[in-house]
Amino acid sequence: MDRQSAMPTQNILAEFIGEGHFATHLRKMRVLYAERRDALIRALELHCTDALDWGEQSPEAGLHLVGKMRSAAKPESDMDVWEAAMRVGLQTPPLSPHYRHGKQAGLIIGFAATQASNMEDAARRLCRAIKSTRA
Repeated sequence: MDRQSAMPTQNILAEFIGEGHFATHLRKMRVLYAERRDALIRALELHCTDALDWGEQSPEAGLHLVGKMRSAAKPESDMDVWEAAMRVGLQTPPLSPHYRHGKQAGLIIGFAATQASNMEDAARRLCRAIKSTRA
């Protein structure tokens, strides 16, 4: 709706970037998100290797991990898992709606907003949600 940002806001942002504060913030966030990503992968390795495949290498950057379902009854099985995960307090959107053809069942697992110390509990709940949809 806005054609341009207000000049004072632009000036403040330019100063923030120019003084190196944004670069400092990015470095801190990369470390934090890497810790959370690593905690998520460790937790998934403990609880979900039979249910999800997230590839041999973890993402080097980003805020999400894509976990493809190993034994989905149908390509849209992730929709049922998504609903089951929401019932246990997890927000893991399904992967299949992002495909136009040749859908793949999976989940988009965000890790940026979850403390590393909470990853194991979250992975345990996710695995239970996946297993509950197989019955």
